[in-house]
Amino acid sequence: MAVTKAKPPRNGTPYGQEVEQWIDEIYKRTGGDTDSVDGANVSATAAQASADASQVAADAAQAAANAAQTTADTAVANAATAQAAAVAAQATANSFSLQYQIEDVDADGSSSADGRMNIICPFAGTITKISIIPNSAVSTETDVNTYIDGTIITGGEVTIASSSAQGAITSTTPSGANTVSVGSRIASASDGAAGAACRASVLLYITRT
Repeated sequence: MAVTKAKPPRNGTPYGQEVEQWIDEIYKRTGGDTDSVDGANVSATAAQASADASQVAADAAQAAANAAQTTADTAVANAATAQAAAVAAQATANSFSLQYQIEDVDADGSSSADGRMNIICPFAGTITKISIIPNSAVSTETDVNTYIDGTIITGGEVTIASSSAQGAITSTTPSGANTVSVGSRIASASDGAAGAACRASVLLYITRT
């Protein structure tokens, strides 16, 4: 009577389906030869260890790639931040202001020197904002217009509201005829309706070109 040898244990190692089939085939061909099956177990273990090592290497390579991508992303972000800072610095460098005073906004600038002030612009650019600050209270509404070489700035009229307190800031944003050149004559004139003598400061914001 033929005796069937028991298949030896495989050390509890979980192999893939192809490895399991390979070991079963060796077992059948050797008639249950334990040495052959053990050799197959050793080979399978070595193959599994090699596969594990390859996976570890692949994982390490992926981690290195991820780190490199993070470094690259950080470099791009830093470059964008630096560019934004450079643009902001350039904008600041190109922004200037001119300040002067009208002796009395209660005087009509069309006929009185006290109600008008003339200056010479030292650089070329665009007037982007006009602000006026009365040095004392204004009892009635007063308008101040600004001119470039005799041409009124479109949207450049500043209205100081009635009952405005000392130091109250009123501003406007010009919409046209607001470009100046080196040597342009800038003049601001009041309509003379402040209700009482009042000196006022005028501030022009200019983007240099």
